[in-house]
This record gives sequence, C-alpha cells and structure tokens, in this order.
Amino acid sequence: MSSEEFNEIVSFKEKLDFLELETNWIVINEENFELYFPNQAKIIVNRNDDFKLIINNLESALASEPLKTKLKDEFEKLEYLDLRFDNRVVYKFKE
Repeated sequence: MSSEEFNEIVSFKEKLDFLELETNWIVINEENFELYFPNQAKIIVNRNDDFKLIINNLESALASEPLKTKLKDEFEKLEYLDLRFDNRVVYKFKE
C-alpha cells in the first residue's frame, strides 16, 4: 500500500468519525477495505473508488429515509453499509 493510499484511508475514517460513524478497526485486502464498528457491523469500500464521491454518497444516504431513521433507532442491528456500488449505499440490518 502506498503512503498516498494509506493517507486517503485515514482521511476517509476521519470523515466517518465526523459523521458520527466511529469505527474501531480496519481490515484491508487486495480489493476492499472494511471499517468495523464496536457492534461488529462494517462499512465496505472498494480501494480503487473515489473516496470523496463515496463520502458524498454516504452523506446523502444518511440524510435520506429509511436509512436515517433505521440507523437512529436500530443501529445495534446494522450488519453492513456497502459503498462499493456507483451512487448507491447498500445496507443490511439484522431481523
């Protein structure tokens, strides 16, 4: 991993913290990285994507229903937020 990519990941995590999505650890593999919350839920990101665009997509999703309310009321049931898809945030909550 280049120092530039490392710095981008650190910056991405800091932006998540600013959005009150504080994660505890990061797992990095060849294609993706995953940021984990204390409840074991994760955010999945493609390492090759534009991190600024991903943050913008995430901010839009967090401000929209039904995700906004579900995160507020049922955050402990969150399994993942998948940010690997163009202009979409895919998410799953435990039933």
